[in-house]
Amino acid sequence: MNAADPLEQLRDIHLPEAIPWWPLAPGWWLLAFLTIGLLALALTWFLRRRRSARYRREALAALQQLSSSEPDETIHQISIALRRTAKTAFPAQRWEALPTAAMLQQLNRCNTDICFGSELIGRLSQTLYRSDSNVDQALAADYRQAAGQWIQNHRQAMSPTAPLGETQPC
Repeated sequence: MNAADPLEQLRDIHLPEAIPWWPLAPGWWLLAFLTIGLLALALTWFLRRRRSARYRREALAALQQLSSSEPDETIHQISIALRRTAKTAFPAQRWEALPTAAMLQQLNRCNTDICFGSELIGRLSQTLYRSDSNVDQALAADYRQAAGQWIQNHRQAMSPTAPLGETQPC
């Protein structure tokens, strides 16, 4: 070696060793637990929401399956489907004791929009309880449409003191 050149005596630049990815730093563990927790909460919320809306899907399916050629039989089946849905959504109410017109007015209170207009309620009241009534297909179709709209859009009022999933009347 030549003592005259001091640069030749220096060693090359040393790079630090690569940082291993395992074990994780505490911040990554915290982020992983928070992510798993949030995913679990989101899944729980989704499943509860889906389970609580199952009666709506079943009622809409039953409404779609109604295929009677007699309009008065169709109207009767729609009323049964509405009463069952209302009883499921609001178990404290006595829906079976209400006449159809009163039931429809009460159902309107459980929705943000009025599904059963006074004209529809009047037409139903005039034709349902008469023995000589001739129910037309248009009345049955209007009633079916209004019932489907109510089933989809009614609000299920939650009681702040009731256990989770229990409702109070609207």
